[in-house]
Parts: sequence; C-alpha cells; structure tokens
Amino acid sequence: MHPEEDTVNFWKVASINQSEDDYWRAYEATRPNYAEDNFLNIIYDYHSFKASTSFEIAHDVGCGSGIGASELATRFAHVVASDNNASSLNAAHRFLVPTPNSKDSDKFTFVICMAEELAAHHEPQSADLVAAAECLPLMDGSAALSAFSTILKPGGTLAIWFYARPHFSEPEYISTCQPIFDRILDCIFSKLINGHGSKRTEGWKKAAEGCISWLDYLDFFEKPGEWEKVVRRKWNNKSTQNTFFTPAACDFELEPISKVTAEEEVIEVEDPSMWERRWDMRGVKDFIDYSFPNVKSLVDGNDEIQGLLKKLQYAMGGEREIRAFKWPIVLVLATKS
Repeated sequence: MHPEEDTVNFWKVASINQSEDDYWRAYEATRPNYAEDNFLNIIYDYHSFKASTSFEIAHDVGCGSGIGASELATRFAHVVASDNNASSLNAAHRFLVPTPNSKDSDKFTFVICMAEELAAHHEPQSADLVAAAECLPLMDGSAALSAFSTILKPGGTLAIWFYARPHFSEPEYISTCQPIFDRILDCIFSKLINGHGSKRTEGWKKAAEGCISWLDYLDFFEKPGEWEKVVRRKWNNKSTQNTFFTPAACDFELEPISKVTAEEEVIEVEDPSMWERRWDMRGVKDFIDYSFPNVKSLVDGNDEIQGLLKKLQYAMGGEREIRAFKWPIVLVLATKS
C-alpha cells in the first residue's frame, strides 16, 4: 500500500507486489466459481425471459482478472472487459487472449475506464447485458447505474453481484471458529482502512456501508422510467455479514442504507450449500492471504495474527481437519426500460 496516496480508490493504489497473474490465480483459487450451483443460469434465465432477448454483446465491468468475462463468453458472441486498473486489465487480457493468434482473440474487447464513464467509451444502447461482480461498492453507485442504463439496449439486463468473507456453516464451529476468523480479518483490514487520509477513509466507508447494506443502497428509481423488473436475491443474509471485515475494524461508524421500493422483488434464501467450500487450515490461510493485495506479507510478519491463526487451527480441530464454509451472496437484476 502507499499511505501517501490519499484517494477514495483504495483498490487502485493497492499495487500488487508480486506477479499480477500469480496473485489473481491464487485469489481465484480461494473464491467461488460463478458457474457452480446454477448461479449464472439465474442471470441467463432472467435475461432470456424477455421478448426481444439477444446474446450478442455483454460487458464485464470491473473485470479484474477476467474470470467473469470468460464465463460470459460461453453465452455471448462478444464480451467487453473493462477495468480502471491497467495492471488488472492486462492480466485479464493475458488470461483471455494468451497470444495474438488465440482462437478467441476476436471475441473480447478490452477497455480501461471507470464504470461511471462507460458511456464515454461505448455507443448508447449497444449492450445486451452488463455484469458487475465484486465491484459496485467501490463505485459511485448513482453514476454507475446511469452509465449502465445509457449503454444497455431497451430490454437489456443489468446483473450486479457481491459476496464477502465466508462463514463457518457447521453449528458446532460457528460459535468457536467464526469469532477468531473475524478477528484475524479485522486485524488485517484495520491496518488497510485506518490512518491513511480523509479521502481513503471516505472510500472505505462508502464501500463498507454498501457491503453491509447488501447493495440495498442502489437506487433504481432515482430517475423514473430508467429501470424495471428489479429483483434482489440474497443468500444466507440472516446468518452472515456481507463484508470482508466487521465494523470493529473501522474507526468510523457504519450505517446500512436501503433504497428498496415496493415495486422490487426481494428473494431471501438460506442455503449453506450455495458455492460451499470445504477447507482445512491451509485453505483458510490461503483465503486470508489473498483477501486483498499484499496481505500475505502483512499476515506473515504480524505476531498477533500468527497467534490468532494458531488459535483458529486448534478450534478447527487441527491443521488437516476440514470444515464447511458458506457465503453471503447478493445478486441484483434489473431491466433497462
């Protein structure tokens, strides 16, 4: 991290002190697979239900390493991958189009830009679907929704989803292991969040409040007639927190925000098996190490965190004992009017 850079874009200044490709591959190994458990089919079914459905052009906004774009490319003729971080976009390019002669070289377009500025880079009403995974809390939500609306065709689909830290799902380990796991993540993120300037604090506060709100802060009816058929689907929201840290990590107060209206459909499902992961201590440590850029060196050099890791290993029953984990997940779908 670079504390001297005081900016709301805390992810962008978190330059990765290792191979970008190595970081993203390790990151992906600890995260859910979007193709599992019918998740993407929920999006495709929603999109297909409309009379004038097209699967020509999809946008993967805030594409990161390109894993979402690779899945969209199995259903859409062309995928635009965009990110405001050049190093991440380059990693996505290497992943999706390894060589100039790759068979899918014409299937992808890569654009470096902020989501809020997509309309300056693409024709109005040019996209069939806009997907934004794991990135909306980092953005100006109102400006991003406006940009998405501009580039979507009438009847086009917006799909936004977010998940945060996994939670122990077996009852006997929820009370004993989860508090230790949370404390480890709080120790890490408190060092990333606090003491880096007012703009950085503003960025973290906005993102954290968006997460604890389960994306309910997104106002689809701020501009009348822009969106319709809004569906907010939440998994495990009664038993988990959809943040990578608890409020204890922050030196500011967090307040959930809701702009949900009566016109929207809200679906809540308790399903620990959705994207379930089964990890031993090595798997848990990998998630922690790649929860944010450059965390591994922070973890390995911190005596308090090392002590907590030992406590967690003991509470889990030992280094090789495997435990089940569930995820907090929210998926928001909307149709461009």
